[in-house]
Amino acid sequence: MTTFTVMFEGSGFALEAPEGLARGFFVTVTLDAPDAETAEARARRDVYRAWTAGGYDKAAGGVMPDLAVDDLRRVGPLRALFTRKGTGGFVLFPEE
Repeated sequence: MTTFTVMFEGSGFALEAPEGLARGFFVTVTLDAPDAETAEARARRDVYRAWTAGGYDKAAGGVMPDLAVDDLRRVGPLRALFTRKGTGGFVLFPEE
């Protein structure tokens, strides 16, 4: 297992957040995973939790952040039909 620090940065959220107008949403997660793809998948769950815990879900009327994959070539052809490009991006840092 490798320890990854995963940062998610989302943009374009035009909503009134508890701190005021949110132009971006940032979450950093540290977790253990066998590879980068697994780390990103597990981090998505934590991003949703942070979105809800921060009150963004209520401010956005129940809307959740779009965490669809950034590169549709990474998913199968059937899933690609129902997946759109994400509004945010993940950056993974394996820790030595």
